[in-house]
Amino acid sequence: MTLDLGHGVSEYYHVDSFTSERFQGNPAGVILTRALPAEETMRRIAGELQLESAFAAPSGNADCDYAVAYYTGVTRIPLCGHDTIALGSVLAHKGELPEGGALRISTDVGVLELRHLAAGWIQMSQAKPWFGEIVDARGLADALEIDAEVLNGASPQVVSTGTPFLIASVKDRAALNALGEGTSRLAEYLAALPGSPVGLYCWALSDLAPETEAIRTRCFCPGAGLPEDPVTGSASGAFGAYLTARKLVEPGVISIWQGNINVRTGHVRVECDGESVRVSGQGTIIVRGEL
Repeated sequence: MTLDLGHGVSEYYHVDSFTSERFQGNPAGVILTRALPAEETMRRIAGELQLESAFAAPSGNADCDYAVAYYTGVTRIPLCGHDTIALGSVLAHKGELPEGGALRISTDVGVLELRHLAAGWIQMSQAKPWFGEIVDARGLADALEIDAEVLNGASPQVVSTGTPFLIASVKDRAALNALGEGTSRLAEYLAALPGSPVGLYCWALSDLAPETEAIRTRCFCPGAGLPEDPVTGSASGAFGAYLTARKLVEPGVISIWQGNINVRTGHVRVECDGESVRVSGQGTIIVRGEL
């Protein structure tokens, strides 16, 4: 496919993020170009690819290496974690981010750092955590069309480390697995909340047990054109900040498995000390081409 972006030929990659297996994790588009195209062009490309996509171009700025913009087919988003992990994986593949190396990217939430860790893991820094209002769980239950007891007395809260999400617990993994994809009622509910969360990030309260190796989560973003987002790096960062602030976990590395167990899942590691948040994952390149 050839498309005139106004800046010559651009490289295109389809990457499965937060996984070392093909057709798992969260698929992302990565477009490397000489300069960022017009906003409408980027939105239309993301819509054509049917992927949340990161557009990256050399920044020409001494403070960072790349300027990055994130789009779905519906809208621009401030920060997309799985797209960022995908971008890091592509740059590592091209030799521009060697193992042990780091570079800086300029995003709508500020300048962030990308690091290439061992075994192909890419780590991204995220913005300082912001904590919004705690909302009434009954209203969320109505939006999800579920019994309020499934939320187990949760106190849902809007949290952001770059992109705001509503964080809410359900009582166990069975309740988590039973959740349906986000409905129009959920989209309307989220849009009306203070802080404008782009999605709902749910987790199993029972996974706080000491013997649990990883916390299971799912994320629904119907207002952004994503009924269910398979693995969400920006929401994982917000979730890590939420757990740490509430002292539900000790500061350090939090292991997360996200996704619908019958469709796609992925593995995320979050490091949070209360002030800084770092999210890590692997990426697997599926398709490479030109636009």
